[in-house]
Amino acid sequence: MIGDYIEFWGELDQNRSAGALFDACATVSRGETEDGSVEPFVHLVGSSNPVGRVAYKLMRVAAGHDHLTFSVQPKSEWDICGGVGLLNSAGKVPRRFDGEPLNFFIKGVPEYVAAQLQATKLS
Repeated sequence: MIGDYIEFWGELDQNRSAGALFDACATVSRGETEDGSVEPFVHLVGSSNPVGRVAYKLMRVAAGHDHLTFSVQPKSEWDICGGVGLLNSAGKVPRRFDGEPLNFFIKGVPEYVAAQLQATKLS
């Protein structure tokens, strides 16, 4: 992010919108593409592009290079929390398909820090 705009490898955010899911361009996992696990779902979007690393996929969505990304296999929170921050900074809303909230569990953080972070999220 640079000022009020996002630059992705020298390209500005195109702010293009997909009118419907079947018009959307999605980045998907290269590994899930190779093992076939994502195959039952790629027909739901207009096009898909296999890319490695979920943080990179989320960066591409934040920059407006792709409309969305999805995965059919579990991801670690440390793999996605930075990308979620980029999406938030870009004014985009990260969502899960199942509607559950994105919560990042803070394991090993002192209770008073965790309580402060929770209070910040509520305000």
